[in-house]
Amino acid sequence: MRQLALAGLMAGLTAGLAVGAPALAEGELAGVWAVEIDAAGTVRTATWTVAETGEGGYTVAIEQEGTTSEGADVAMDGEALTFHRTIAGPEGPLEVSYKVSVEGDALSGEASAGQLGTFPITGARQ
Repeated sequence: MRQLALAGLMAGLTAGLAVGAPALAEGELAGVWAVEIDAAGTVRTATWTVAETGEGGYTVAIEQEGTTSEGADVAMDGEALTFHRTIAGPEGPLEVSYKVSVEGDALSGEASAGQLGTFPITGARQ
């Protein structure tokens, strides 16, 4: 069962952002990011589009394997950008939380998928 759950997770996992020291300058996080997540040895790719809302917040759109989804509850947690989304898994919906940091044109962080574990995320600004 864990193997099936991991397979489903890998198909929809790739998404997340956090912010590194020093604090980000306005607009530093916004942009298009080529993102990779290593889910149990299988690397999945996605494109994240991070946009400022105008009220000091952000939105995150995740494009992966021909579909686009939105990050929910996007927030700055100290110097980290956090959000979550629900993906379809073979055993039903799976909640995935993301936390990443940005330094220049690189991002890094992790995706947490409950009992399935935590997986590293890396990315580069496009």
